[in-house]
Amino acid sequence: MDHMRKEVIIQEINFWKNHKMLPETYCDFLLTLYSGEGQPDIKTSKPKSHNNILICLFLGILIGCNLVLNYFTHFSFAMQMTAAVISVILLTAFCFYTNNRTFLQIGLLIGALLFVLSTVQAAEYFQLGNVSLFTMLLANCALWIFIGKKFSLSYFWIAGFLGLSLVTLFIAKLYNIF
Repeated sequence: MDHMRKEVIIQEINFWKNHKMLPETYCDFLLTLYSGEGQPDIKTSKPKSHNNILICLFLGILIGCNLVLNYFTHFSFAMQMTAAVISVILLTAFCFYTNNRTFLQIGLLIGALLFVLSTVQAAEYFQLGNVSLFTMLLANCALWIFIGKKFSLSYFWIAGFLGLSLVTLFIAKLYNIF
């Protein structure tokens, strides 16, 4: 290639790099290619770490333990609720420390389901009655709407609004409002 033409191309690539018109790695690659400074370095991809497998294993064990403790054993209510609360706290902490959006969504979803199941189980255990149960369910739905807005998860706020509608419908039907 003509030397003058190479200089124009190199100047243009430097301009792109300085004005962030292309990612820096692309510009470096092109500069190396056109400047003739040896072969461009093509980085080999690193093998994926086992973090994703460990995270999935952690979430699976957490769900499994809660299901076994709450539905297949005769442990005391206090122990079941303690396990559920610890699980929700662990999932909340996990959601704040994860950088992966998929794992954030999975953690939030599992945490929300465990939380609603725990509140319903607590309402049944303490025999609080329909008003308290409906209030807890409305609070859960409001929390889902908040989470959906905060993290831009449309399925959370849709589920929250649907839950609010269903609970309101049940309240209206129970007290013959319609």
